[in-house]
Formats: sequence, C-alpha cells, structure tokens
Amino acid sequence: MRFLFVYDIVVLMKPVTLLKKLSLLNGEVVLDVGARNCSTGIDFINEGFTVDAIDVNNIPSSHIHEAINFEKISFEEFSTEKKYDVIIARHVLPFLTISIESAFDKLCELLREKGVLYFSVFGNKDGWYNDPKVHTSNLDEVREMVKKFGKISYESEEFYEGSTYSGDIKNWHIITMVVIKK
Repeated sequence: MRFLFVYDIVVLMKPVTLLKKLSLLNGEVVLDVGARNCSTGIDFINEGFTVDAIDVNNIPSSHIHEAINFEKISFEEFSTEKKYDVIIARHVLPFLTISIESAFDKLCELLREKGVLYFSVFGNKDGWYNDPKVHTSNLDEVREMVKKFGKISYESEEFYEGSTYSGDIKNWHIITMVVIKK
C-alpha cells in the first residue's frame, strides 16, 4: 500500500494524475460515475481511453467531448454487460439511494479482473455526517469493505474546511482509495 504526503495529495487531486503516479493508468475503457462536467472523462480521453460517463443530471453539450459516451441515468439504474478497466466514483457514493456497500459491490461487478477502482466517500467527521440523505463511513469500515474485493493501492484521508458545489462552507472529511480488483 502506498501513502503520499499531504502536499502530494493536493497536487494529485485529479484521478488520472494519481493513477499515472501509481503506474495504474492501464487499459482502454473507463466508466466515470457522477460525471458532473465530464472534466475527468476528458482527462482520460487525452490519455487514449474510451470513456463512458453517467450522471443523474443533464450535462451541457459544451462540456461533453464528442468521444465521451454520456448517459443521463442514476448509478442505481445503470446496467451494462461491459467490463471496465478503470472506474472513477469520486464524491458520488455518499449521495446514492443505496448503501455504500451495495454501490461498492455493483462497482466491483462492472470492473474487469485486475481493473482499477478510484472512489471516495465522506467520513464520520464530515459536515454532512448527520444528514440522513448522505451516507458516511470511517476508514476502518471502508478498509473492511474493500478486503473482499481486492488490494488497496492508495488511500488518503483528508480534513479541511471548504465550499460545496452550491457555495456553502462546510467541514470536509474525505476518504479516497484506489483499489485493484482480485
């Protein structure tokens, strides 16, 4: 397992940059769950990947690169026989209508053997900890959940005060992991 210092984490916030640094940028097909503005997908296209992106919200066509296969759908409803080399689920699992464990199991099913999963969840010191619409966890619970799936290649736990997408200020407690499927 590899841990990076805090100053590295700030530099490596983009999933594609972190996976490059860890020598895990392999394969051909990426799924970006909760694509938001498709910037992560564009980063992967620039690295030669084919990108499928899903989000519950419409994304302005100006943000969708012509090479991104975008579908407006919830993760819970998303279904495909395709297996992915890399799946990115950054800041999306806490907001699903299913549990983090159920979402994680579904992500694992979508990933090919030795595929790479980059995901984040909110910890129990997050400002949304008591919000019934947001699923939170702690580092030990996340590690335990990952055990049945594969090997943790990277993990970080960040604490800071910052803005939400709506502009509100809150305490953030973000647990990020990169896992390689068995």
